Amino acid sequence: MNARPPPPPPPPLPVKRGPGRPPGRRNNATLMKLRQIECAMNGITSEGATNPDGKPVMALEYLQALYRDPTLPVEVRVKAASLAGPLETARPVPPPVEKTDEKLADSLDAAFARTGRARLLTPEQRILSPADHDELNRLLGLVE
Repeated sequence: MNARPPPPPPPPLPVKRGPGRPPGRRNNATLMKLRQIECAMNGITSEGATNPDGKPVMALEYLQALYRDPTLPVEVRVKAASLAGPLETARPVPPPVEKTDEKLADSLDAAFARTGRARLLTPEQRILSPADHDELNRLLGLVE
């Protein structure tokens, strides 16, 4: 008979020394980070959200104070810096579009002339026949 011997029993589980962390309690690393953040916040804001001058603290000032504080964890400082970035630098805004009274076709003709490209349609070809005009209105639902 070629019967294999039974596998060895699993090693005994380590003995727990105490009841462990109660349900709902944060771990020690999280508690330490929260304490550091609380200390930093207490150092930044006195009497609520005010500066020593008595003026209210703006969001940008608050975030700058957080990411410049070397006692805070790096994760908190990076998060504060990423939130402060859009507040510190303005986004570029495209220049306003000039409003003109000329028709779109005339604007396109001028653009084609500036770029040297040929027009696809002549002005005579752009005008719809009355039958085509009626058909287009019917397809667009402008006429019953």
